[in-house]
Amino acid sequence: MRTTEEIIAFMKEHKIGSREAPKHVPLGVEALLPDEEVLFAFCGNQNSHGLESQGIHAYLLTAQRLIVAQGNIAFQKGNLRGVEVYPWNSVGGISYKKGFLTNTIIIHLPYGAGTIMVDKPGTLLIFNSLNEIRANALNA
Repeated sequence: MRTTEEIIAFMKEHKIGSREAPKHVPLGVEALLPDEEVLFAFCGNQNSHGLESQGIHAYLLTAQRLIVAQGNIAFQKGNLRGVEVYPWNSVGGISYKKGFLTNTIIIHLPYGAGTIMVDKPGTLLIFNSLNEIRANALNA
């Protein structure tokens, strides 16, 4: 996948997106390298220290990197936008915790853990995809 439309369609098909995806996915697409393809993508609520801002983010997984994008944050001054890019060798691990209403995916980054709240039906798909893509990148 390389276009915003393809990525949003993928999220909708697998029920791992957000109605806010069109605000965030284009920013992540802009961060793609010319030869990079998105292998998996989802939206989740960034809900902890670790990544700089909180709220809904789009997560784009490529063979080389994890791209985290949040665009058009209307409730903050200056209409802030942000993209963070992590090579897979900088991700220490990925885990998840079950919750009552939502589950939490935990991505262990060099400066701390980023937690992402996701809807229960998509948790295992997201968790397994993150781990598989990361493992393939580290073993390449």
